[in-house]
Order: sequence, then structure tokens, then C-alpha cells
Amino acid sequence: GDTPGISRTRLHKMGWHSSDTAQLHFDRVRVPQRYRLGEEGAGFKMIMGNFNGERLAMSAMALGFAQACLDEALAWARQRQTFGAALIERQAIRHKLMDMQMRISSTQAWVDAVTQQADAGQTGAEWVAQVCLLKNHATQTMQFCADAAVQLLGGMGYMRGTVSERVYREVKVMMIGGGAEEIMKELAAKQLGI
Repeated sequence: GDTPGISRTRLHKMGWHSSDTAQLHFDRVRVPQRYRLGEEGAGFKMIMGNFNGERLAMSAMALGFAQACLDEALAWARQRQTFGAALIERQAIRHKLMDMQMRISSTQAWVDAVTQQADAGQTGAEWVAQVCLLKNHATQTMQFCADAAVQLLGGMGYMRGTVSERVYREVKVMMIGGGAEEIMKELAAKQLGI
């Protein structure tokens, strides 16, 4: 980090505040060969080899974030009183919670299936396509659940300090990181020969 010619400009992000993100500038930087990782000229290939694992991990993370939003929304609905009854007594609220659960359950099943395939060594083109589509589905589940939870919590959902507000801020980086939705769809289509 203190090599002559390297400088940094901090980037300010919507979310992931605990992650130090910066633009790196290299001006005639010399890196001794002893610091090289892998074969010369093979760096991009090494990075590409990690993408599918990253996408699967992000799918599992998105699932966890979605579940955290449902947990908070359900707890809130059970204790929050409006017009003499808990929110959970309202049919519209129960239906919103079930919409969240439905998406979480489908995502969980898909994460389990794709993970089992990876554990069994089935990581060919069909699996890559499933990982790409799963990443989209899981992050869309996260987005839906974060939005639904913030809405259900009402004014509290907009306040810093609630789980759902925090997850709401993190949704976009999850949807973009590891490959944006459009890239995931295109890669999946190519893997499936479509």
C-alpha cells in the first residue's frame, strides 16, 4: 500500500459503509516479481474462476437478509397496535407477510438445490446458468422483502437502527455485485444455448 506511485480516492456509497472502497491510481508503479500471484497474464482468468462461488454466496446472503426483514416485520406486526388491535390481526398485513414468506421459501429451495449440485461436483454450464438466475431471484427476494418490511414498519421502517432500513440500503449493491441482473440473464442464456 505504501509503494511509490499508488494513491487512493475514497468513494462514498449508498450502503456497505463498513467496506472501505476507493478508486486506486497507479502512476509508474513497479511491483517486484515476488509479489505476483499466479502466472503472468492470468490474473483475469483467476478472478473469473471465483465469480460463480461469489454469486452463490451472494444468493445465500440475500436470502438471509430477506429472512431478517421478515423476522423484523413479523415481530413488529405482533406488537404494534393500531385502532385497538395488533397489526397481525389485519388480513392485508398477513397477506404481505405471506408474500414475503413465499419468496423466501422458493429462494431457500433453490439455494439448497444449487448448493447440493456444487457439493456433488455438478458445476457445468447448466449449473452456471442456475447460479446466475438464482442470484437474480435471491436479490429480487431481498429487494421485495426489504421494501415490504419498511412499508409494514411504517415510520419506524424509515428510521436508522431498524434491520429493514439497513437491508433496504444494501439491496442495490447485492443486485449489482457479482454481475448485474442483465449480465446474469445474458450469461445464463448463453450457458443454456438460448
